[in-house]
Amino acid sequence: MLVHKTVKQAARATARGLGLTLALAMAWPTALVQAATHPVEPAAIFVTWDGDPTTTVSIDWHLEPDADFPTVDIRARGTTSWAPHRGISFPFPHSARMVRRAKISGLQPGAEYELRIGGSRIYRYRTMPATLTRMVRFATGGDTQAGDATFGATNRMVAARDVDFVLLGGDLAYSNGDPRLVKREQEWFETVSKTLVTKEGRLIPVIAAIGNHEVFSARDTTVAFQQMIQQTGVKFGEATYYQKLHAHARDRQYGIIDVGNYLSLVLLNTAHTAPIGGEQTEWLRGELAKRTSVPHVFPVYHVPGYPSVRAFDASNSAQVRANWAPLFEAAGVRVAFENHDHAYKRTPPLRAGQRDTSGVVYVGDGAWGAGPREIARDHKEPAWYLEKSSSVNHAIIVTVAPGNARLEVRDSTGAMVDSLRVLRRAVGMRRTAAGASAADTSRRWLAGDHHIHSEFSADYPEPPAGSTEAPKPVLGADGRYPISQNATMARTFGLQWMVSTDHGGPNHSKLNHDQAYPKLLQSRQDVPQVMQFYGMEFDTPGADHSSMIIPKSEAERTTLRDIESKFSKRDAFPRDTARDSEPKMLEALRYMRDVSTPPVVIANHPSRSATDIGKYGQDRPAELRDWNDAAPRVAVGMEGAPGHQASAINKDGSLDTAGARGGYRNSPTLGGFDQMTARVGGFWDAMLGEGRRWWVTSTSDSHSNWRDGGSDFWPGEYSKTYVSARTATDDVLDGIRSGRIFVTTGDLISELDVTVRGAQHTAGIGGELAVPAGSDVQVTIRVRDPEGANHHGDSNTVKRLDLIMGDVTGPVADRSSDRNSSTRVVKRFSAADWRRTGEILTMTFTLRNVRSASYLRVRGTNTSELEPTADPRGEDPWSDLWFYANPVFITIR
Repeated sequence: MLVHKTVKQAARATARGLGLTLALAMAWPTALVQAATHPVEPAAIFVTWDGDPTTTVSIDWHLEPDADFPTVDIRARGTTSWAPHRGISFPFPHSARMVRRAKISGLQPGAEYELRIGGSRIYRYRTMPATLTRMVRFATGGDTQAGDATFGATNRMVAARDVDFVLLGGDLAYSNGDPRLVKREQEWFETVSKTLVTKEGRLIPVIAAIGNHEVFSARDTTVAFQQMIQQTGVKFGEATYYQKLHAHARDRQYGIIDVGNYLSLVLLNTAHTAPIGGEQTEWLRGELAKRTSVPHVFPVYHVPGYPSVRAFDASNSAQVRANWAPLFEAAGVRVAFENHDHAYKRTPPLRAGQRDTSGVVYVGDGAWGAGPREIARDHKEPAWYLEKSSSVNHAIIVTVAPGNARLEVRDSTGAMVDSLRVLRRAVGMRRTAAGASAADTSRRWLAGDHHIHSEFSADYPEPPAGSTEAPKPVLGADGRYPISQNATMARTFGLQWMVSTDHGGPNHSKLNHDQAYPKLLQSRQDVPQVMQFYGMEFDTPGADHSSMIIPKSEAERTTLRDIESKFSKRDAFPRDTARDSEPKMLEALRYMRDVSTPPVVIANHPSRSATDIGKYGQDRPAELRDWNDAAPRVAVGMEGAPGHQASAINKDGSLDTAGARGGYRNSPTLGGFDQMTARVGGFWDAMLGEGRRWWVTSTSDSHSNWRDGGSDFWPGEYSKTYVSARTATDDVLDGIRSGRIFVTTGDLISELDVTVRGAQHTAGIGGELAVPAGSDVQVTIRVRDPEGANHHGDSNTVKRLDLIMGDVTGPVADRSSDRNSSTRVVKRFSAADWRRTGEILTMTFTLRNVRSASYLRVRGTNTSELEPTADPRGEDPWSDLWFYANPVFITIR
């Protein structure tokens, strides 16, 4: 519990006694409140916590010089006997008022009590529940200011919502710790006393962190100022009112209040009376580590790490991001409450300064009563992290439930400004993604998209017959958006990496080299939070399209130009029909394999031209085997889930009954996935059964967003390819080559670890485990199943997960084969089979007496389908979600 400076210590501050009070009254008579004749009520009543909120309460009542109510009487509701508690008395700093404080303990958790002080009015108070047997609701915000205008209006609004308590993030009365501004402090407490009370008379506790306007920092060279300093003893850098009048405040003015076993409130000090780094940060590290089992942990502090108004690079903001944000992330904190800027803002979930669904949402920025300011007033460039912002007075109403918390942001009238549902902390989930060894814990799941079109996916008008001049590209006619806009939207929808992949036409290699590449460089500067690869949707000789990803290097520009100009089936003018052949593609792959920085090639929408199940079009099984044989570290896989998944969504959000998911009009997708991936024992399993490292991905194929009348989602809006990698382009590309990949649609999951363990070793997704013949092998699957809403506003959940196994028997004689008859589902997991800890689902399965080489892969869904069925025209893609993990191989040694 938060330790406070004791009442006895506070009482020692009366050394100057009434003499000082009279001196102040003579020097600054306007600072004193004139006592009413024969008062029957205290000037103010203030309720807070400095102990266990389930069994104790701290009550202050402020008294004018001619009044004294020595006790607060309390009784359980429904009883008749009052128990008096005598309050210890100490001065209200820099005034003639006195304060009495009583700490009442031994109360029952979750119980209702009645209070009275002085006159006949009876107030109510309720203790917090010890366990989360009911929803708990509190209001938070900051920058309140004294007075009964906006401050009082916001107070009344939150009181009407029956909150359990109010959590403030500093800058309360704006007295600046100044003796001359004592009236502001008194007005602040009076306003709280009048307005933070429910219609039934229940007093609402207030817990407040410190802000800059609590600290005395005035500078004045006048004689009167120097006399005031000498007479009052006020010292620069002190927060006298805050320290004396808030029972939970401690000398260093930061601490934690624990509420039962379900909630911890972390009150931090953004360099007002204690440095951000050093001792406070180390204290925070230790305290968070002690509370790993607490499902809801909310930090609150004054200066924002992600400011909505002031400059991003301001010192205290930078220190918050550098010192505290990594600790929040490591501890699984979901929301941090920030203040100071006098506006409202909400960031997306952030981890390591980038969008990440497992990260921290920063909400604030303190405009409970203070006048709102202009958004991004002091910013040098657009604030990429402001997902929602508004210049409005507001309070944040937080409703805490066992599995999640809901935030409703309302203005002083009660009108809704914003809302958000966030999950409880994930307890026990390791933050290391699959593929990271015990010595390398820096890899994590990074979401991306390798198939995104920009305005440089041009249209080319048909040239007149006999023309010797290549047609001029019409930019923006096929792909619609600038590269930087694609990157901005990728960041908006939670991607950490992307590839700009424009398909070509006559002399497109020159367009890519001369115009698209400089725009990519600019986009990298504009949106540095997203790693951006140079690439293209290769006009593949003898096949449909394929994504080509060029490693980031000084040679990337010329590498792509040389490959496209030499091998793209559409680049030559006049058209060279000899380029459009399978042997030409094999020549291209061997060329790519031998360049100094080999690219990655992934077959796009491989069955889009198929006419039925197993009746393939431009991409044939034998052809893809040839690719992989020619360059196994270049041609590494295929789109498991194609793009164009919004084909059935009209511009107004209604469904088009003729729309086909993925543009698969002849042979439909299966649960949004290509038939080469989705069929158990189909082509993908046939490739894996040969021991081929052949991986699947998922993309947007974004050309034109459905909101603009197109058939696509924004990058990351619907499909994500997660790669286990460090935040470095070379490791992302290594993760793709090595199969450290899982894919999902509709944000059904955000993390997936498959650990296959033998007697001595383990392997993860994309890896290989060697065991002696006859060994038992344990499979552990951990999935993060986010309970928050996806980008359609749905809160989907995993309904079933399948563990699929197939034999590895080596190369097949029939290279056109698309079957592996050994592949089977060895275990179907449902809610009865897994352990849920917050968002994390954990399940295990043991393979007994393993004697032959095999592979394991995992898929899951939110549907009841045992196998994905053909997607009908007009299907809502958000209703039919699946995820797939790449395999783990088992070999026998």
